Amino acid sequence: ITGHHLKAYTAAFVLGEGCNQVWGDTLPIGNDSYTDPEIARARSEGASVIISSGGASGLPLAWTCTTQSSIDAGYQALIDDYGVTQLDFDVEGAAVADTAAAARQMQAMKDLKAANPNLQFSITLPVLTSGLTNDGVNILKAAKNAGVKIDVVNIMTMDYYAGTGAEMGQGAIDAAEA
Repeated sequence: ITGHHLKAYTAAFVLGEGCNQVWGDTLPIGNDSYTDPEIARARSEGASVIISSGGASGLPLAWTCTTQSSIDAGYQALIDDYGVTQLDFDVEGAAVADTAAAARQMQAMKDLKAANPNLQFSITLPVLTSGLTNDGVNILKAAKNAGVKIDVVNIMTMDYYAGTGAEMGQGAIDAAEA
């Protein structure tokens, strides 16, 4: 890792399955023979690791579990098992409009920050060239209303469904500026 001068990276994706979590769709959290050694190696070489939950094909734990204590414990396990101080929540698709899950997420983040004062959060949200979607803005408003500090908002400048001939570089700039 450090031979490549990598100082930080994101390990993704942790998915909620009911009130449990897995890497990708099958590998156990804290006991995965592939992912765990990679994270440990990066940390031993001085790289900072961010664990990301959710993504395009899965959901963070607060979206698949309705028991707040289980959500809190699941996210705390990521911190404890991997020794990380940064968590990312990638909320996309229909999940971004699920206000009940977002409320559970914000409560979990508040609880985690109280138990881990150095913990930092990033939220990865869908974006258009005109800026965040309304649902994405609502996720950030929910965090603010809950008193949760989001350290980084990562906008997904990937595909704006603008058809062929779209200038993606300019689209990303437009999205960031918006």
